[in-house]
Amino acid sequence: IIKDIEHRIGWCYNGIEFIKTPLKCSIENLGDSINSSYPEYSPVITADETTLMFTSRRKGTGGSDNRTLDGSFYEDVWQSNKLPDGKWGEAHLLSKAINTYEHEATIGLSANGQKLFLYKDDQGNGGIYESDLNGDDWQTPEKIGEGTISDINSLAWETHACITADGQTLYFTSDRKGGFGGRDIYRAVKLPNGSWSMALNLGPKINTPYDEEAPFMHPDGVTLIFSSKGHKGMGGFDIFFAQKNDSGWTDPANIGYPINT
Repeated sequence: IIKDIEHRIGWCYNGIEFIKTPLKCSIENLGDSINSSYPEYSPVITADETTLMFTSRRKGTGGSDNRTLDGSFYEDVWQSNKLPDGKWGEAHLLSKAINTYEHEATIGLSANGQKLFLYKDDQGNGGIYESDLNGDDWQTPEKIGEGTISDINSLAWETHACITADGQTLYFTSDRKGGFGGRDIYRAVKLPNGSWSMALNLGPKINTPYDEEAPFMHPDGVTLIFSSKGHKGMGGFDIFFAQKNDSGWTDPANIGYPINT
């Protein structure tokens, strides 16, 4: 408890420091074509910034009766396309091949928009699934690594995933045993036979005794953006970035205030 209190006091001091040098940026709500009175989260976007997919718990697949025990709607995947005037078009439910009467959540999208990564509950052991776009149709999601040597999906909780622009490396989060604490970021590489390798922890430069989440590898192939409750944060999850070089990873840097608060 004392250690946790000291960590939270550190957040306060960091916050004082970051607020003194705010980023020159604007933060805008995407508007009611995307957002509703229900939760919207985990947005993913194509590299050309024309297609946005996200998770929402509004009335979706199954209609008004498809609710959890607490009365909330199940998670569904929604899509919006950018209009010629630069605004986002009205969001619509993604394919019935993706959305079922259970939870489906967006966690990653390939740079070309042809491969979508999803989180599915799996009776409490969350797993990572992928679906490919074939023409205009999304294929039924399949669990990554199923039937191969890969241990990307385990009996632990895998929550987020992203793929590099060249399709050769997958970064994902898991709270499996053997990590540095909480959820850690791992990677797997594509083998010559087309399957994924065993998972490798990114190490203590990236992972902390606290939770790391939501990895996103920039199309440049070297800049990793992720969320963490560790490192030099200012409260809860903050967004950080680190760069890969010949000797490993640079020290993660806080992306700054007011993106982080």
